[in-house]
Amino acid sequence: MIGVLVVFMLFNLFLVFYSISVNNLYAIKGQVGFVVLGVVLYLLRVKLNLSKLTFFILLTGFSLHVSHILGDFYRRSPIIIPWDYLTHIIPFIGFSLLLFNLQKERMDHKKIFCFRNFLLFITLFLAVSGIGVLIEVGEYAGYALLGVKDGTLLFGGGDFDTIVVTSDVVTEIDRRGGGWYDAMGDLLFNSYTTILTLLVLFANHFYQYRRKRKR
Repeated sequence: MIGVLVVFMLFNLFLVFYSISVNNLYAIKGQVGFVVLGVVLYLLRVKLNLSKLTFFILLTGFSLHVSHILGDFYRRSPIIIPWDYLTHIIPFIGFSLLLFNLQKERMDHKKIFCFRNFLLFITLFLAVSGIGVLIEVGEYAGYALLGVKDGTLLFGGGDFDTIVVTSDVVTEIDRRGGGWYDAMGDLLFNSYTTILTLLVLFANHFYQYRRKRKR
């Protein structure tokens, strides 16, 4: 696990120097912030029951989020789907894994389709979704306080894909309903990812538990 963290930190250090070289100092805040978050997760790994797989997926998601500076991926995605969607899908697989591993012992292992498991599923879904809501609220607060420009807590490329966001563009966006188009798209992808991940985790955990009992 320490190896994954070291690689993640070195990658972000490279991005810091790259950001300086292209004079995008706003991006550095995000890179440093994710390094701090990665270190905090590592230090709390025992209390969080953090598996190596979950840690790797979360750090991969964080890396995708900050690496867009290498090719302006938010506006010109190098993959089939928009880059913004990928930066929500991967981390929310990780968040779903993290919270599921903390609560999986609360499952009713006798019968998967029961009220107790349904309630646990809904609780985990709302908890993971809450992380996404806090992220979107943070983005809005950054826009309200700091204005328009690419970078962490600023309203820029990742907040309204495929266009260069300027003051005039923001005025037009507000006229047509505001940046909530992007926010709702992000929240929907968070929800889709969380639901599918939790369904797989519940089914797999129940199957593995029943398989061990039969041995």
